Amino acid sequence: MFRKLTIAAIPLTAVGLMAGAPGAAPADAAPTDPERQKIVETAESQVGTVAGPGADKYFYGEWDYLNTSDDAWCAGFTSWVTQDQLGLQPHNEVGVEAYVDLAEANNGLSLTTEPKTGDFIVYDWDKNGVWDHIGIVKSIGDGTVTTIEGNTSGPKADSQVAEKQRDTSGTDFTLQYITIN
Repeated sequence: MFRKLTIAAIPLTAVGLMAGAPGAAPADAAPTDPERQKIVETAESQVGTVAGPGADKYFYGEWDYLNTSDDAWCAGFTSWVTQDQLGLQPHNEVGVEAYVDLAEANNGLSLTTEPKTGDFIVYDWDKNGVWDHIGIVKSIGDGTVTTIEGNTSGPKADSQVAEKQRDTSGTDFTLQYITIN
């Protein structure tokens, strides 16, 4: 069983290009369509990675003491793709609630009702007001969303990076979309 992490959002400011991301857009600029596609391609390149030593890279920087065998890591995966690998947003977060708080504060992220490829989707599985899970939007269909998610079930394990197709028309859970500003 994974420990659920609740991390308070800490406002961060980023100016110019993010380190480690050659040619990345300024952190305060919305991703271009090619950058959105690169988000999905980077996430897809990790599909099949199972919790354990191979996935522990998703906890980096101040969170490198965590591990994917014991800790929820969906938000760490999202940060690793969009911040560590691509430099498209300034936040290294490991808590889903932190991402929602940053979006509500319009701090490099914002809530959207018109999701695009490369945006984030957050879920409140039991509708208790606590955001439980986050993934990266690959595509939007009629009443469905295809995502790439860390710390989710898949063909290799109960906790891995996997592509998921989810019904968005149901009422079993609450969801929101977050976009990078």
